[in-house]
Amino acid sequence: MKRMTEASAMLLLAWVDGMIKKSEFTIDDDATYALLQRGDTDGIFFLESRYDKYNLQLLKPSCMAELTAACAMTHPLTCEKIYLYMRNKALGETEQFCIPKLDECLKETNGVFLYKQQVDKVKEILSRLIDEGTEQQAKHAKVVMDSIDGKQMKWLVNHKYISKRAKFVYQMAYIKAHMPEQFEELRAKLCTE
Repeated sequence: MKRMTEASAMLLLAWVDGMIKKSEFTIDDDATYALLQRGDTDGIFFLESRYDKYNLQLLKPSCMAELTAACAMTHPLTCEKIYLYMRNKALGETEQFCIPKLDECLKETNGVFLYKQQVDKVKEILSRLIDEGTEQQAKHAKVVMDSIDGKQMKWLVNHKYISKRAKFVYQMAYIKAHMPEQFEELRAKLCTE
């Protein structure tokens, strides 16, 4: 069977939309997150590759913020971020810079840059610190600014875009978890070779 395309996934969602509205659909459904944590994502657009399944099994997303982060880390060039994200999550560490306003920007992603908007916000805060802070704060801010201007930052994703993808993935996973027969039947129709 072929992989699910975005167009096919949208058709599948449209076909079961009425059933979803009649069900007790929630964004924090345990069965849906259990399916994602197992990496049972055959037929779920955007997370069907072995690489994505493995990452889901490692990351074990249990809320939309974690699923969004998992979707952000689907790019092969962000793979090294997964282990830092997991380490920080396990240790409960989200502070990277010891500057409260900066660390707050990275709290959602366990102290790891994943979204372009995070870098933009941090740069804005750092610019203010460089301009208005004490000499010591300005030096610290300059060091941090230099560290986030690295080439790895070009692989960051747009938070709004990846949040929409995560919600789309979640809806498909919800259908697969709660309406498995309908999901597989529609998948077979949409993804035959």
